[in-house]
Amino acid sequence: MHRLSDLAAIDAGHRRSARRTSIRPSTQAIDSATSTAMLRHALLLALVAPIAALKKVLVTGAGGRTGKLVFKKLKDDYADVAPLGLARSAKAAKALKAAGAAGDEVVAADVADEAALAEAMAGCDAVVLCTSAVPAIRKRSLVKLMVKKLLRRPDVGRPEFSFPPGGTPEEVDWLGARKQIDAAKAAGVSHFVFVSSMGGTQPENFLNTIGKQDDGSGGDILLWKRKAERYLVDSGVPFTIVHPGGLVDEEPGKRELTVEVDDVLLGLKSRSVARADVARVCCAALFDDAALGKSFDLASKPVGEGTPTLHAASVFEALAGKTCDYATVLDDPPLFFAGLVAYALSEQISPHHYGPIGAASGVAFFFLRLWCVRSYREHVAERRRQRRPAGDDDGDQVLEPIVAAKGGAAPSDVV
Repeated sequence: MHRLSDLAAIDAGHRRSARRTSIRPSTQAIDSATSTAMLRHALLLALVAPIAALKKVLVTGAGGRTGKLVFKKLKDDYADVAPLGLARSAKAAKALKAAGAAGDEVVAADVADEAALAEAMAGCDAVVLCTSAVPAIRKRSLVKLMVKKLLRRPDVGRPEFSFPPGGTPEEVDWLGARKQIDAAKAAGVSHFVFVSSMGGTQPENFLNTIGKQDDGSGGDILLWKRKAERYLVDSGVPFTIVHPGGLVDEEPGKRELTVEVDDVLLGLKSRSVARADVARVCCAALFDDAALGKSFDLASKPVGEGTPTLHAASVFEALAGKTCDYATVLDDPPLFFAGLVAYALSEQISPHHYGPIGAASGVAFFFLRLWCVRSYREHVAERRRQRRPAGDDDGDQVLEPIVAAKGGAAPSDVV
């Protein structure tokens, strides 16, 4: 088994070697005085150049499990990087400091706070987005499942999930991600690495049902992520988008990594990948031009099969120029064209301001929203009947890693 220090040397050692070679002075065919002066100058450059060449990288969602690994790898294994971790809460920021981050390397801010984002991204060369909405299991649903199992009911069902206020996929994975992209563009960021999730081409994917309420709100996590990805692609900001499969907590470098595009890997039996390997790939993307403009899916073979991927940047070569296709634009979840519009209008037209007219308008928008939700559900059901083979149920394959991650439906935690 390869040690973590060995993997770090493989992933980052070639850059350090190149830097040392670039500052090695030549003393041939010059007199000794000139040689001494040049040697002193070279030594000075050796001390100053690494400091001047430091690459400032902001890791958002650094308090989550995946984001924390990205931050730690940049700090420990990349001498020419000055990482900055953005955590959503003071508690998460404290946990990041406990993991080894210095006080000036951590900022506690919500990605919904545009002013805080602008301040955090000022002077940054790159951004690694690791934020994601995280559902929590409803305890009552677990009790119901246990009772059904005790009664040996055939229809046990699955646990139910919900998202906290302000932490729905629409708010975090779309609106929050969009604000990060806008802030990065305004700050002149030269590379934006987006950690997303596989399944973005499948509106009927089970993950989209997690946390969804009866009125259609609160779910569709993959659709909101996909919308944010399209926004990044169209923004003009240089990007790399990574779609990890089911995340597992393992040491890096134990599996052979596999890459594809457009959810092809979802058809394979093995779709999991270690969080630490995702972090390695994200860090490697920051220093490899082959990763620019690429959007791809990332998984791995089972432990013991294939050859462990020791050089993370090799996955970019394995893509052979392929990238995910965003030409097909999926339908937006219902809240985008109904809920947000109704909310915005209700703020302007309300009984408090306009009496009976406002009340009537509110009722009208309420029924409009219900109609949009119903139409959307019928549309998704029809697409499911057309695309999904009879008897094919991929719910179990994605539910297990979610429950194991305490509701982590996406590849990273928003904290």
